[in-house]
Amino acid sequence: MSPFLLLLSVLLMPGYGTRLKILSLPQGGNHPDPCGVICSGIARYDDLKNKWYDTIFNWGRAARTVFIEDCKFVSAPLVTVTTQGSSCPGVVLKEVEYYRFGVYTTENVSAEEVVQHHCDLHWVAMGFDC
Repeated sequence: MSPFLLLLSVLLMPGYGTRLKILSLPQGGNHPDPCGVICSGIARYDDLKNKWYDTIFNWGRAARTVFIEDCKFVSAPLVTVTTQGSSCPGVVLKEVEYYRFGVYTTENVSAEEVVQHHCDLHWVAMGFDC
């Protein structure tokens, strides 16, 4: 089979296993099935625009806001986040909105320490774009 015909047959095949079904969201509501999207990314420890900071609401803990407006969600998505780096603390989600979410550390650690340990945030958000 020629490479062109092989490529054409792959492109014309239906997308098996590509459906996304979201049963519920933090704010409730219904959206049509084809509007479900998955958006993910990494908020790097050395990002100077949206960096780690020392929180005033949970003394002794570091916090961070991640902006997800490029995902184009129309309501608050489901978000899962983990830390990746050297001896990084766990994080707790706060203030999940359609364009951003925040986290703070589960351990008493400063923003400076989190950056020194190269703690990136790996996140996945699932929601609707229509």
